[in-house]
Amino acid sequence: MHEAFEAEAERLGLFAWELTLQLTAATDEDYQAQRLEVHREVAEMAGMEWLEYCELYGLSK
Repeated sequence: MHEAFEAEAERLGLFAWELTLQLTAATDEDYQAQRLEVHREVAEMAGMEWLEYCELYGLSK
């Protein structure tokens, strides 16, 4: 089941955690806000500048 979930996320061009957020968020706005917050945390943990991270992952700032 886990492998199928990860495969579906990959097919959609998402990380598995993004698909989880998409399926559990109450609204699309909630999903987008939560998604950007997690990406910000990942960028911070990686020691990357936010704009550089956004360019690398094709995120809207």
